[in-house]
Amino acid sequence: MILPLAKALDKESGTPMGVSPVLAPAPQIQLYGQTITTTQSMFVGQQIALSATVTLPSGTSISSQQWSTPEGTVVGGYTNATGSAPCLLATSCPPPDTTGGKVLALPANTGSSFTFYWINSGNSRQITYTYTLNTGASNSATATFNVAGPTSPSMSAQTSIVQIVAAGYNPLFLGLPGQQFGFYPNSPPGINFTASATLPSGNQGAYSFVQLISKDTIKRIAAPPKNSQTCKPNGFVTDPNPELDNTYPYPSASSNSTNDSPGQGLVSSGGELARSFSPTMYLRWTPNGDTRCPSSNACTIPVPLVFVPWHYQADAINTLAQQANSTTWNQNSGIGYADQSQPSVLTNSTFGYPTWSKTIPNGSLDDPTIWNCQQN
Repeated sequence: MILPLAKALDKESGTPMGVSPVLAPAPQIQLYGQTITTTQSMFVGQQIALSATVTLPSGTSISSQQWSTPEGTVVGGYTNATGSAPCLLATSCPPPDTTGGKVLALPANTGSSFTFYWINSGNSRQITYTYTLNTGASNSATATFNVAGPTSPSMSAQTSIVQIVAAGYNPLFLGLPGQQFGFYPNSPPGINFTASATLPSGNQGAYSFVQLISKDTIKRIAAPPKNSQTCKPNGFVTDPNPELDNTYPYPSASSNSTNDSPGQGLVSSGGELARSFSPTMYLRWTPNGDTRCPSSNACTIPVPLVFVPWHYQADAINTLAQQANSTTWNQNSGIGYADQSQPSVLTNSTFGYPTWSKTIPNGSLDDPTIWNCQQN
């Protein structure tokens, strides 16, 4: 039997000599399932859901594929929803989980699809998809994006006074007199934050606020025999990380402002009460979703703009005698102030996002489920 001679293979294409190599067709990049043919204008915080399609020659398959790392500052998402993946389908979004807020890492860039979010603006940003056939042939396509967002963001803070208020003035004190920052429930509040930025043309979006607490300590001395206690929220007993202040997002007084008026009730059996409270207020902006995105509002995430750390410190002493403020308490010291010298939040290791693992709810100082008090 005479065997046929084996044909030599071409080193570049892997095909037999004299046979035309199989070329890799140019892929197409799609955004929200629509092929991109021009530079795309997008906004920070909008979901960039890319996919690649290619018509493969008969008998071939893709052996590898990869997306280039997007230019600019990008994240895989930001969420306080249950689970580690961003919520993309409005019909299946889990309820908010206020026990945790986190930045999500970028997904793997080695599949046919790639989803991420820009959180800073910039023009002419290119993303390239490259694939290789099992024959060794490869091809690529590139998409270009212009990304707009708020510019010159700021958050101003106006502060009020620390004072003693009479019994019944503040309903949160449950009929007790109290020491508080500002005039809550009247105006002005202890501290008022006002957001400002030049918003991008064509997408006004919406501001939102998040407040995290890094320190909250109350020291109190009871009437004779004067037992001294130091109280902290339960979370801070074991967790040194900042905690979410009660709710997510923080309630807004208007479309671009929010406020806080911390304080504490003063029981008649107390001799002295002091509080040191250090939170940080974060300002974020969420764009309107792109109308092409099938997931509607789930196609956006909030983008961090700026943050303002602030502090409230106060000390009240029970004189056991009626005072002009209709209580037996005098203000020994008290101040509230904001630190607006912080840099842009994008220099933060978590891209400026508020991140937390626990929530500190509002509640009475005597509630053991919220406060942990230790004898000094």
